[in-house]
Amino acid sequence: MTTKRLKLKNKVFAGTINGSQVLEVKVTRLAADSTLSRLVKLVNDTEAQKSPTQLFTDKLQKYYVPAVLILVVILLFAYLVIDEPFSKSFYRAMAVLVAASPCALAISTPNAVLSAIARAARSGVLIKGGAIRTIRCLNSHCF
Repeated sequence: MTTKRLKLKNKVFAGTINGSQVLEVKVTRLAADSTLSRLVKLVNDTEAQKSPTQLFTDKLQKYYVPAVLILVVILLFAYLVIDEPFSKSFYRAMAVLVAASPCALAISTPNAVLSAIARAARSGVLIKGGAIRTIRCLNSHCF
């Protein structure tokens, strides 16, 4: 094994991959000061913030979910009021529950936002908070 000495001005960054050689480095900064650490903090802060659309769906589902569930219960026992078998009432109630699924409403908005942020991140763009909603208003982009 041969030893190759580098000059002191060469730097090793967090996340650097060493091949099969011995690497001796001097740590000059804390791990919290690394670029990777700052990027992770930015991503965590971004995920913690809610967009206006998410805030709206949070408010809406307080009323929407109970309303759908009450409607399903009413449809489930509709066979008592109208002359039809229980199986038809049950099928209708389940069809309404699936079609008006409260889970779909609650899950769809955060998934759409996170999917867009992940797609942008794969292209090297970091989006902070609800800025993804207003990105269509931009006249120019800098890279």
